[in-house]
Amino acid sequence: MKRWSIVVYRGERSSCMGFSVSDSFLTAGVVFLSLFFAFFAYLAVEGYRNRSMLSHIIRLKMERDKLLRETECIMSSLEKLHAEIQETISRTSLLASLARRPIPDRYTLMMGTGGFPEKMPFHDQTVSSNVLKLKNETEKLKNILAFENKETDRAIRKLREKERLLMATPSIWPTYGRVTATFGWRRHPILKRREFHKGLDIANFRGTPIYATAYGRVTFTGVRNGYGYTVEIDHGYGFSTRYAHLKKILVRKGEYVKRGQLIGLMGATGLATGPHLHYEVRILGKAVNPIRYLDNSPVVY
Repeated sequence: MKRWSIVVYRGERSSCMGFSVSDSFLTAGVVFLSLFFAFFAYLAVEGYRNRSMLSHIIRLKMERDKLLRETECIMSSLEKLHAEIQETISRTSLLASLARRPIPDRYTLMMGTGGFPEKMPFHDQTVSSNVLKLKNETEKLKNILAFENKETDRAIRKLREKERLLMATPSIWPTYGRVTATFGWRRHPILKRREFHKGLDIANFRGTPIYATAYGRVTFTGVRNGYGYTVEIDHGYGFSTRYAHLKKILVRKGEYVKRGQLIGLMGATGLATGPHLHYEVRILGKAVNPIRYLDNSPVVY
């Protein structure tokens, strides 16, 4: 068997130390050292891989936690939007019914059926997908809310327009007393001829208050032939009213008056057999039966 001798010299005195090893021992040593270094290299590589994997897991967990927090925030926003939409829909329905217009049902098509789940399941591989769906649902609800707000605004405008129309529509008795002549053909009590009576005559004592029957602007105050002291009011929307045979006029031309406002006192000026009010309602200048525009009681106040 072949052997190897190793001599080591130490110092200046030429002292030396030596030993010999066989080929098999040297080979075994080399193999051992190779395996030793290979093992430590494996441990180093595995340690690096494990650290990288752990870092990746921590990063994924942080992203997952962030997505979960974002999802909870979106779910909270969805619940608030849903509650706001329900409130808006209820308000729109009420306003639409008050305005007597069809209640829009497009939100049903946009909303679909069902509701929001109390809790959505989350898995690591689907969190991002769920968040995206929630974001899309949020945008969808925002669009529905915007649509409902527009419908609410339209209903409010319609209701306000209806309110203005009601304010402009004659609807109360202009005074209280006894009806002595109605709308239609009659024999004139003074001229003694058959003619069409264009209004309603209400008799009472001189000085009985006369009231405007709707909101409007006074367009005439003065004397009309046959009518005596007269007040005429334009209410808008084609409505106008005339109050004749007054004793005294208490408003001025151009003045705006409210329904129930005192505008004059009953008299017997013009062609009149006694103190009474001649009251006319006109639509687009044409006289119509005032009875259609009076409440049930002749007592105003």
